[in-house]
Amino acid sequence: MPTWNLISPDHAVALNLNVTGREDEVMNGTLTYGGRSYSVSGSWAASGSVRGRNASAVALWGFTGKITEGTPYFIAAAGVMTGQGTDPVRLDIRLSVASSSDGTTDSYSGALVSTRSNDIRHVFVLMLENRSFDHLLGGLGMTGFDADTQAPTKVNGIVPNDPNFSNDFGGTKYTVQLGAKDPMDIDPAHEFPDTLEQLCNVTENPFPKGPYPPINNAGFVANYAKRIGLTKPDPKLGDVMACCTKDQVPVLHQLATEFAVCDNWFSSMPGPTMPNRLFAMGASSCGMDRSNGFWDMSDWLTVAGFPYIKGCIFNRPGLTWRGYFDSYWDPPGHAKAGSFPMATFLSGVHSWNFAYMTNFAGALTPSANPPFETAVKDPNFPYQFVWIEPNHGFGGIDPGTGSSQHPRDYLAGGEQLIAKVYNALRNSPIWEKSLLIITWDEHGGFYDHVAPPAAVPPGDGIWTWNGSPMYVEYHFDFSRYGPRVPTVVISPLIKKNTVDHGVYDHTSALRTVEDIFSIQPLTQRDRQARSLLGLLSEVTPRTDCLRSVAANKSTQVPRQPVSRDADPWPSTGVENSVLMAAIKTEMELPKETRTREVSIEQQVEAIKTMGDARAFFEAVIADAAVGGK
Repeated sequence: MPTWNLISPDHAVALNLNVTGREDEVMNGTLTYGGRSYSVSGSWAASGSVRGRNASAVALWGFTGKITEGTPYFIAAAGVMTGQGTDPVRLDIRLSVASSSDGTTDSYSGALVSTRSNDIRHVFVLMLENRSFDHLLGGLGMTGFDADTQAPTKVNGIVPNDPNFSNDFGGTKYTVQLGAKDPMDIDPAHEFPDTLEQLCNVTENPFPKGPYPPINNAGFVANYAKRIGLTKPDPKLGDVMACCTKDQVPVLHQLATEFAVCDNWFSSMPGPTMPNRLFAMGASSCGMDRSNGFWDMSDWLTVAGFPYIKGCIFNRPGLTWRGYFDSYWDPPGHAKAGSFPMATFLSGVHSWNFAYMTNFAGALTPSANPPFETAVKDPNFPYQFVWIEPNHGFGGIDPGTGSSQHPRDYLAGGEQLIAKVYNALRNSPIWEKSLLIITWDEHGGFYDHVAPPAAVPPGDGIWTWNGSPMYVEYHFDFSRYGPRVPTVVISPLIKKNTVDHGVYDHTSALRTVEDIFSIQPLTQRDRQARSLLGLLSEVTPRTDCLRSVAANKSTQVPRQPVSRDADPWPSTGVENSVLMAAIKTEMELPKETRTREVSIEQQVEAIKTMGDARAFFEAVIADAAVGGK
């Protein structure tokens, strides 16, 4: 006899039922709510469903085992179940509890998702850099089947040359065009005020009073003109409106149509890399609404990295995890500046928690940890959560040599990394127990036509120093998501060619991990986030999944040796996150392995140019090779 096992994202409601698998049959079991368990019975009937939906009406009623005066003991619930009667994946439910003696009542309304999560043992997250949904996937004309209804549907993208998808600047209309410039000569702006202008076409910050202004997505070209120093129309301004073709992102397109694409996955805040990556790892940025700067180094050095107020996914009790990253040697030619995983700037996350993607000759091996492609071949792979970083080789120093898909890096580097991750996982013994999430941290200043909706603030507070806020510049209240970013979700338990229109943000990945491994949420943001478990709708793992994907010849990375050693080191930006990761790596090495006599603080203060930073990165790598990190 099949069973239904469903739970709410906040673990407030749990439902365990024995059913016959046939409609209009009685089912019975236990419904837990408010800390009490109710013995319930009921039935499900497809005839009471919404027409055209793969769903059925459900009704339940029951009592607690013991009646206590003034305590709710009767429960009734009704809802719509999505999926098959033998194995539902979701139940949108409304329930009420009451006591007949004094009329005490309580109610709950929400979604329960299948604890099919028991079928997943490993969650992998690969986060790349700075691309909007429309820019990468919006122009590909993708279609598929709705994740909720299974009805045919279209991905919410753009129509090339359509004035409905355009920006005006200086009397010229810039419509969306196919064929993205690759790489970009200049990184489009994407700090908080830049994103404000891009989304709302305003330049005055409304905070701290708020609210976020009305969104019309009409300021992308105007902001880009400001970024590249133009005051009049110019064809170059269309670069920020251009979208990729299938030939530019063949791997991403193939995986999006093979598994699930989420076309309402938003970045966690309307701004740059750092706060969005902080949300992805800890459901909060602790008030940071800007890029971290060179001036933050002294603060972080005193606490050995950025500290979360409520902790992060990497320090959850009972959760085993490992990090992997695309290194300088992996494949040969990536920038040394990108050989430091950005996550290691967090307090409590260390260089030895990360390993390389592939084996290679002559390179240091962090703590002798096997590389990704070797590790996942182990049927007893021990890690529940895996965080994968690209080579952030752009680092300002070596544009065109990273695999992050940062605008100044080639798309091909990221395509090859995505293929490397998928191919290794697909052909491993843990494939059927794995969930892979591929996403981008923020939109990178590229056009997207969808207005980000309201968001739940984390509610965990902000860091202060002597009563003054730290990391706060624009006083944003985090009540609004940032622009959409591409996200593809991969598992053999996901139906082929699924299109998910549900609203997600980066904390949905955290919410999914929390649901699967019974971990409490970090903040109010991930507590309220939509879980991905509803996508796991296949009863048994698919056997028709692609065995491998490959970047075609047109996307092989052409090397672009450009020396920027004389350029000044930027005072703010993601380059400083990579620098902090390198500094922290050096701090954690045994003193006897450090080749320089001056203190780390003095070394950092001496960095004035890109060349200074390059020398520091190379010295740290040399020290790490001796120290075994």
